[in-house]
Amino acid sequence: MSDVQWTYAVEFAFAGDTSRAITLLQAAVNEGSLYIPETMPYGSTEFTPEMRADPRYQAIWRNDPRLVELMKLRLEALEAGQMDGVLPDGRRSTPRPEILKPVDSRS
Repeated sequence: MSDVQWTYAVEFAFAGDTSRAITLLQAAVNEGSLYIPETMPYGSTEFTPEMRADPRYQAIWRNDPRLVELMKLRLEALEAGQMDGVLPDGRRSTPRPEILKPVDSRS
């Protein structure tokens, strides 16, 4: 159910219902879901600007030490060119070309 709540949070956020989206996202995270990584902080399609500006959204990522550590790791990966996303200053970052090389599963 928590992954469904995350999906609904995305839908409500983009439909303009920030309050309901935050409630759903908080419930999903409380149940252990980190369902859509690209919508998390520093992701390539993070939630709407209105949602990101809401203190309740910021609190989701700052109230649990495990999530604080995860956000730190995500930012480090973004700065190192290991993931696609948006830096705190608004610049986009994409993985370095060597990160995108296909893996040959036969070797």
